[in-house]
Amino acid sequence: MCPVLASDWTKPLGRFLSVLVLSLLGSGTLWGAPGAVSSFDHDSTAFPLVGAHARAACASCHVGERFVGLPRDCDGCHVQGGLIQATAQPLFHITVQGRCEDCHRDNTWSPVLWVDHTLVLGTCSSCHNNARVAGQPADHIVTPLECDSCHTTRRWSQQ
Repeated sequence: MCPVLASDWTKPLGRFLSVLVLSLLGSGTLWGAPGAVSSFDHDSTAFPLVGAHARAACASCHVGERFVGLPRDCDGCHVQGGLIQATAQPLFHITVQGRCEDCHRDNTWSPVLWVDHTLVLGTCSSCHNNARVAGQPADHIVTPLECDSCHTTRRWSQQ
């Protein structure tokens, strides 16, 4: 074969193959590169991906390609200074003894649709102070008593 003819058709083929390989590497479709679409069925684990977790990049939870021994509770990942850089509980969050999913949904942290007041620690007025959430209306009687002296956790009307 004539060397001039061989180089004429191999140069474009070589360029094409180089561009193809580089684009596949860049898109993450070869060798499990970051951004690759995985065929792994997360439902087969003890942590099925639902809500916001289904949209998270694998590497955001599997830091350093760690796949076993990861936390399964919200506060195992959603904590200040944790290995997994998930949204942490804000400093102004009310003090509770319950689990995150008692008030929050797995799709988004807010809005909070329900607060189980039996799980809240502290006084009513620590939250119901018109700064965090609604508190006494302007026409409320002046009293030094705590809210639960007159009200129940089911409604604000008197007992």
